[in-house]
Amino acid sequence: MRRNALYIVFLTLVGMLFLLTSCATAAAVEPQGLSVEQVPTVESVPEPAAPVAELVPEPAPVVEVPPAPPTSESVATPVEHKRYMKVRPVVPYGDRVILTNTTGYTLPKVDLFTESMFLASETMANLLAGSPLEDQQYREIFLADYPDLQRAIMVKDGSEFILNAIDTDGDLYYLTWKPETDPWNISIPFEALDTAYQPFIPVSDGEHIVFTNKTGYHLEDLYLVDPAEFVDGELGTDLLGPTVLSSGDTVEIAVEDVPWIADLLPFDVYARVLVFVKDTDGDEYRKEWYPTTDLWNITLGIEDLWYLDSVIPASGGDVLHITNNSDNMIWYLHLVTDEMYLMDEWGDDLLVDDILDTYASLEVVPLDKPWLQESIENPEGVKLHLLGFDVDDGLYHREWFPATDPWELVLTEDDYQF
Repeated sequence: MRRNALYIVFLTLVGMLFLLTSCATAAAVEPQGLSVEQVPTVESVPEPAAPVAELVPEPAPVVEVPPAPPTSESVATPVEHKRYMKVRPVVPYGDRVILTNTTGYTLPKVDLFTESMFLASETMANLLAGSPLEDQQYREIFLADYPDLQRAIMVKDGSEFILNAIDTDGDLYYLTWKPETDPWNISIPFEALDTAYQPFIPVSDGEHIVFTNKTGYHLEDLYLVDPAEFVDGELGTDLLGPTVLSSGDTVEIAVEDVPWIADLLPFDVYARVLVFVKDTDGDEYRKEWYPTTDLWNITLGIEDLWYLDSVIPASGGDVLHITNNSDNMIWYLHLVTDEMYLMDEWGDDLLVDDILDTYASLEVVPLDKPWLQESIENPEGVKLHLLGFDVDDGLYHREWFPATDPWELVLTEDDYQF
C-alpha cells in the first residue's frame, strides 16, 4: 500500500516536471510583441501573388526641330495708337483759339472783333491768312499774330466778341463769343448763316468796276477787252498786276484805268465787254459783261471756266462740237445738207430757245437728228453747211465734210457773209 502511494507520488512529480518543461519550450519559440493568438498559422498565411510583367514604355516619336534662325537686331519699331480727339483742347486765356468749320462750305475769310475794334477800323482782318478753312476742319489761331485781337481778349473786361465768316459763295456767317464763359474752340455752324447780309453793290456807271472771285481758285490775271478789237492771244494789260485774287475776295478797278469803257456808254446802249481771267493753275475763265444793263459787280464763277479740248475730235465721231469765235452772238444755228442749202431750207434751229454767246460752245449729237444721222452714215462725198445768224440776221456760213473734216467747227469773222 505504501509502495503504491510512493509510486503515485513519483508519477505526479514526473508529470509536473514534464508540464514545466513544455511551458518553457513554448515561451522560447513565441515571437516578442505578439500574443499567442497572433502567431500565423498555416491556414492564415496568404498565397504569394503572381509575378507582374514589367511595363516598358514605347519610345516617343522623333520630331524634327528646324534650326533656329540666327539672332539679329530688329529694325522695326511698333507704332502705338494715340488718343484721338476731334479738336485739341484749348486753355482759356492761353496763346491761341481754335476755329472749327461746320458750315458745309469752305471759308476763305474769318474775322473776330469787338465793338471798339470795329469803331477803330471797319476793314476785315482775315484770321485765316489767305489759306481757306475747309468744311469739317479746324485751325489754330495764334493770338501773337494778331496783336489787336490779343490785347482785346487779355483786357478781360467782359466784352462780347463778334465773329464774321464768309464762304466761297460770298455768304456771311455771324455769331458772338464771350471768352470768359464760352469754349475757346469756336465752332462756326451752318445755322450762323446771316440771310439778311447783303454784300456791297457798286453804283452802275460809277467810278469803279468790282470783281468778285467765286471760282474756288486763286486768280492771278484779269483783262477787259473790247470785242471789236479783240485778237486771240493779245489781251492787253493785266489789271491785277502782282495781286492774287483769292476765292471769295473782291477787287475794284477804277474806270479811269480803262477809259475806253467810259467812252462806250454814251454811244452804245448794247456795249459789250469781254472779261478774261486766269487762275494760278493756268485755267482760263471768260465772261461777257454789258455795262449799260448788268451790275457793276462782276462775279466770276466756275461756270465761266473756258476750255477747248487739246485734241481736236477726229472725223466720224459721236459728237459734233460747235464754237462761236465771232464778234457777235449767234441767235439761230442750222446744219443742213447741200440740197437744203441750195433750196434755202434751214430745217430745225439747233439752239432751240438758247443763244450761242461769243466764245461759247455747243455739242450736237447726230443720233438726236435723224436726217443728220442718215447723212453721216454714208458720209462719202457728203457736204453739210453750218449756218449761224446774229441779231441783225447777219449770216455766218461754214462748209463741213463729216467724212474727212474734224468734228470741231469754229465760226469766226472770216465766215461772215457780207
